[in-house]
Order: sequence, then structure tokens, then C-alpha cells
Amino acid sequence: MNAFLNEEMLRLHHLIRTKSTGTPQQLAKKLGCSQSTLYEKIKQLKDIGLPIVYCQARQGYEYACEVAVNFQLIIDGETLKQITGGAGLLTSDYQNNFATPKKPE
Repeated sequence: MNAFLNEEMLRLHHLIRTKSTGTPQQLAKKLGCSQSTLYEKIKQLKDIGLPIVYCQARQGYEYACEVAVNFQLIIDGETLKQITGGAGLLTSDYQNNFATPKKPE
């Protein structure tokens, strides 16, 4: 997947996978977008190979077969610099007691 992947697309995938979409109108409302935007998002997922179909009997979207999707998070250098990983929680006391190896006596 590429840059279009965001929380909304992950939610759409989850709703389709769990057969919880409802009608296109209901699904658009759940995602907080217009129906035309919804159709574009579904097209994007189909374009990357996800077998999305509309079930007339259930009146909702589903996958035509079992689907496993693996998402990869790619962080650019500038964003990576902003991630502290908890470093701000390290107090000087912590650093003095735990982070600095003590010399054997």
C-alpha cells in the first residue's frame, strides 16, 4: 500500500473484513465522507488487489475471499527526529542509577 493509507482506509478495510459496512449510504456516514468519496476509496482498495464485492442479499460490502492485509509504517527522517520513544521520561536520577554502568568495586 502507499501514501493513501490512513486511519480511514484502515477502518474501511476493517468494516469490509467484518462485514459491517451496511449500505453505501450507511458506510459513508460511518466514515464521515460523501458516497462519491467512499466509491473512490473502495476503488483505491480494489486497485491494489483487494477483492471487494457488493453483496445484494446483505446490502453491504465484503471480500470475495479470505483476505490478509499487512500494513507497513514508513516514517520519514524529519518525523523520526520528533519521536522521543520515552526519552523525555528519563530523569537524571534514572540515568544516574540505571543507565550508567557502575564500575565494580
